Amino acid sequence: MIEISHAVYINYIFIISTMLTIIVIFFSRKTGLFIDGLDKSHGIHSKPTPRAGGIAIFIASSFMVFNPLGLLLYVSSIPAFLSGFLEDFLKDISPKKRFILMILSSILAILLLNTLVYDIEYIHFPLIIAALFTIIGICGVINAINLIDGLNGLASGIGILTLLSFAYVSYIYNDLDLLIISLILSAAIAGFFILNFPKGYIFLGDSGSYFIGFVLGVLSILIVNRHAEISPWFPLLVLIYPVWEAIFSMMRRKLIYKTSVFTPDNNHLHCMLSYKLGSNPLASVILLNIVLIFDVIAIIFRENTLVLTSFVFIFIIVYTVLYAGISVLQPIRLRYYRRLLNRFRMDI
Repeated sequence: MIEISHAVYINYIFIISTMLTIIVIFFSRKTGLFIDGLDKSHGIHSKPTPRAGGIAIFIASSFMVFNPLGLLLYVSSIPAFLSGFLEDFLKDISPKKRFILMILSSILAILLLNTLVYDIEYIHFPLIIAALFTIIGICGVINAINLIDGLNGLASGIGILTLLSFAYVSYIYNDLDLLIISLILSAAIAGFFILNFPKGYIFLGDSGSYFIGFVLGVLSILIVNRHAEISPWFPLLVLIYPVWEAIFSMMRRKLIYKTSVFTPDNNHLHCMLSYKLGSNPLASVILLNIVLIFDVIAIIFRENTLVLTSFVFIFIIVYTVLYAGISVLQPIRLRYYRRLLNRFRMDI
């Protein structure tokens, strides 16, 4: 269904994204703009690094405007991207102002793309509830991707895996528009990915994580709304890791630490796994492989709500056991992965 010309087009976008990322790195280092200081709270990186990868991804993704659906998606993403860009540049944009811009992007998506979520299989929403649920859902995915953006290649890797899952399912249902858009976005992110993983020459920044989170949230709705056969639990299972990380983090902060659900901390699964392994990129590899397994399951059972729902809960159990094992039980120190680490010299 996808022509050779399309494949070449996607390759060009990957190359353009890579070149733009290199330019952003050079510009940031020369001017001192968008430079992230040492991460003393998370211990994730040890030297000042440009955090403007989202700029390269956003510009490279602009090629989707040649598709009518892609144009509307790109236009609606601008406020969300802008909220992250302003935070990366000024570093003092209040969470309230950023959230307002996220809501604006969500409203634009509803108006321009008809992304209302009326049905989650088990429950049917009236119009007002559907609109609120949609806005909360899209904003939730935006913040979920931002929350897991703590390791080299993790958030961008999740973005690529999710988009490729959507692209494959779009191919199955002969949806050329969603297929092309998903591949353009995955190529744009991949150009950044190779310079972020494993060495971390550049970070996504809020602009990148907000933009990726927004397009993933909207495409999750579109793929279900455009194909009635697909269960609404398909995109949820594909995105279950960042979504559950966000939900779990809020519960942990409120119930265990008795703090605000918005209080940042370094007790996320990816942070603790990185500490235990002594390797930032290796932790990303492990988490991405776990996510890949659930993505494949989601694709296979894309029309079976019962199976998809079951695997959503299975993931929650796997996550909880892994989290408890790392933070409380102190189990085997993953010697096998340490040997892999030494073999491939992945330390940064």
